[in-house]
Amino acid sequence: MNTALPPRPRPIRSFIAQASKQPPELAALLCVDPVETAADKIGALAWRTFVRDRSSPKDDPTIVRHLHDLAALEPVARDSTVFSGLALAPLEADAPRARAGGLTGSAMLSAMLPKIAGDPLWQAEYEQFVRNVAFGSDEGRIGYESAMTACGRLVEAIGRTVPVDRQ
Repeated sequence: MNTALPPRPRPIRSFIAQASKQPPELAALLCVDPVETAADKIGALAWRTFVRDRSSPKDDPTIVRHLHDLAALEPVARDSTVFSGLALAPLEADAPRARAGGLTGSAMLSAMLPKIAGDPLWQAEYEQFVRNVAFGSDEGRIGYESAMTACGRLVEAIGRTVPVDRQ
């Protein structure tokens, strides 16, 4: 496994075992550290926000999954001392892919949430995604506003380490 952080052993439990409150079927499987996953996802969401074209046959409305996953990963990523550094390098590398008028990675990150918030279809797509994919009780699901707030905290965490460019 080629990762920036050491893989972490995690128990693996199927949905059936989880629902029936059974123990994990596998005691430990090496998995990518959640902090690294969050760093990858915030960069992916940032550049994809700028290339998104709903009129394209290649449009992927499930990009909202990154917003949902980042909200779930936010507590562990926000408190990590390495999250910002892991997130910044790919952000800068992916900035040219965004076709966002020469924005730097940090400027792209800064503009990401306002761009999402300014398009009401993102919320509708997010809510549809959560309805169709998330499992568990309704009160345990991450709503759109909560996801946006959690992602905002991650953007702020990155900005505290390296000031986010407002270019």
